[in-house]
Amino acid sequence: MKFSEVVATPGSILITDYTKKLTEGFFDLKALGAAEIKGMVEPLPVYEVVGAGPLRTRLQVAARDRL
Repeated sequence: MKFSEVVATPGSILITDYTKKLTEGFFDLKALGAAEIKGMVEPLPVYEVVGAGPLRTRLQVAARDRL
């Protein structure tokens, strides 16, 4: 998928795999596949934020990760 194919539409938010790992659980995401990003050697996984996730605090994330 080329970068121009994954430019966010008005009102949408796209994030990479790195941001997904930092915010996992706080948002519901839809995987859009790998995209070629200008300045990056390899294509990166891209996700669309589709809504709020079930977790609200860092404590909830920590508890989920330890289970």
